[in-house]
Amino acid sequence: AAEAEAAAAEAELAALDGEPPALLVCCCSNGLHAVDEEGESLSAILPSCILLKDVSAQKVADVMRANADGLPWFHFAGHADPHLGSHRALIWHKDGALDVIDASTIVELLRISCKLVVLNGCKSASLGEKLAAAGVPNVVCWDTLLLDAPGKLFAVALWEVVAKLALKPSLISTSIVRQAFETASASVLSVTTA
Repeated sequence: AAEAEAAAAEAELAALDGEPPALLVCCCSNGLHAVDEEGESLSAILPSCILLKDVSAQKVADVMRANADGLPWFHFAGHADPHLGSHRALIWHKDGALDVIDASTIVELLRISCKLVVLNGCKSASLGEKLAAAGVPNVVCWDTLLLDAPGKLFAVALWEVVAKLALKPSLISTSIVRQAFETASASVLSVTTA
């Protein structure tokens, strides 16, 4: 089964025309209504991205291995607040069921090639701190709970700035990420209701 998933990941990469993908978007909705829309919006901003919906952690690992140059940008949208032992974990899908892997496995998966990781899920800060400590230079995450609509708005605004300013994904600067974060934060904070 792992070989079939790896072959499917390679086929997805081969199907992309032009520039190799810089961004891997993983959307695990698990009842979060705006998560799939968030993924579609990010795919429209960066058309060469790889969008995986309701995916297993194993599939993500296969896709990352299939891309010889690595995927320097990673975006997760979904639940990030459950505990696995004493650590927070991301919720994935595997064979139609929920799938959770420990924080150290996620860190090992992303630390090697990622230059920017966005964990767009509730209380993902502790996992973000582990990624930063492992050498990921730019991590965006949440210390608080996160509602669907503001999460999508934040993600779209952030990646619009990154797509516009980052000339080469592997060389993304902290100043670009900071500008993207500030723009995304302002886009959420400026939403008003009657």
